[in-house]
Amino acid sequence: MNRKSLIVAAAWLAVCTGAYAGGTVDPNTAAQKDPKAFTIDPSSVKVEITPVDFSSTPMAKTYKMNAPILPSKGMGDVLNGAGDVIGTIDQIVNLYQKIWSIIEENKPVVNINTQFAAAIPQGITSWTQLAGWQGPKSYQYHISAKNLYGITTIDVTYLVVYSYGGNYNGHGKFLTGVSVQPVNVDVLWGYTFAMSASVPDSSIVNAGTQTDPVAAMQLVIDTTISTVLKSSGNNSVIYLRGDGYFQDLSSYSKSAAYKAPDLSSLQALQ
Repeated sequence: MNRKSLIVAAAWLAVCTGAYAGGTVDPNTAAQKDPKAFTIDPSSVKVEITPVDFSSTPMAKTYKMNAPILPSKGMGDVLNGAGDVIGTIDQIVNLYQKIWSIIEENKPVVNINTQFAAAIPQGITSWTQLAGWQGPKSYQYHISAKNLYGITTIDVTYLVVYSYGGNYNGHGKFLTGVSVQPVNVDVLWGYTFAMSASVPDSSIVNAGTQTDPVAAMQLVIDTTISTVLKSSGNNSVIYLRGDGYFQDLSSYSKSAAYKAPDLSSLQALQ
């Protein structure tokens, strides 16, 4: 950044931390006077993925204590079921969140710690029927973006967390506790950041066999960056499997710290 740009950026930051932040300037007026300040530089948007040691992250410690592997009550209430197991264990479903908000108006939603998805046998009538859970595993995402002055306007960190390997009577590998946990949300005045997650029913499949199913799902994380001038969105499509496999399928996600596993292990889906 040259000297002139630095001076402009410094002046703009001074206004943001003064009159703008105090609410004395309307965002529409500010954007009309200085559109570059309210325009994201597309080339500046970065998404970095890093595997995380679950024990080393404060938010992960909180999640590990609060997030249940499965509900404490029997799932027969949800399924209107009686009996041991309905159908076969290769019929895999998500009985929990299918779509949920994570960040609204630059703030994590209040009930985020209780929202998660799972891929488990359809006929399970009690959480005690599944055993052998491993994890949780966690991957940290860091999203950053700058305006046309080169000033960072979006700085958001969140965790994708899941437990895997649960089995029924020694058979199968299933997923639960699939969650997205905000760690840090830092958004400059005049910008709005929103995030939501979804797990399409059609993405929940068996990547194993009938007798030893391996649950798989796609977790879609949608992000939106908005100003009074423009709103733009993007998403991450994350492939998770009951054997612990993790793969971000999004072309825009890059990280020097994370190398995707060999996709040859996906042959079971073909």
